[in-house]
Amino acid sequence: MVSERASQQTFFGVSALLFVASAALTTAWCGSMSAMGEMPMPGGWTMAMAWVRMPGQTWPGAAASFLRMWVVMMVAMMLPSLVPALWRYRQARRDARQQARRSATSRNRNRIKAESFVGHISWQEVQHRKDDSMNTENKTILITGANRGIGRTLVTTVRD
Repeated sequence: MVSERASQQTFFGVSALLFVASAALTTAWCGSMSAMGEMPMPGGWTMAMAWVRMPGQTWPGAAASFLRMWVVMMVAMMLPSLVPALWRYRQARRDARQQARRSATSRNRNRIKAESFVGHISWQEVQHRKDDSMNTENKTILITGANRGIGRTLVTTVRD
């Protein structure tokens, strides 16, 4: 099993690498956009060429290019605030799994204790009643699981 410290180091290491890569790619794309120059527009202002389709580029191609740039920039901007929340979420999930395991183990332990106790009492009753003093005449008996196993044996015993 991976230790908590190793898991934490892996999580934060991958997050840091993802941040550095997206920030570097964003910086590179921004540098290439500023090198494109500007296009004069009516009214005396200029528009960055980054927003203009390149010759031979289709509209879907331009949209895909914009989305690639937008996603990489969003990772670089949002990852620093998202990582602590993701880490707390991981811790909460881990704690919930551990609590569920402890609860299931506790339930199983208690069930085994109860079954052992009931089995112990039943065995003592059998030992005390070896003389077949259990009288079932004129009594209603409810036997669950009467189609197999102990229930079936009890049904055939009582019926005979």
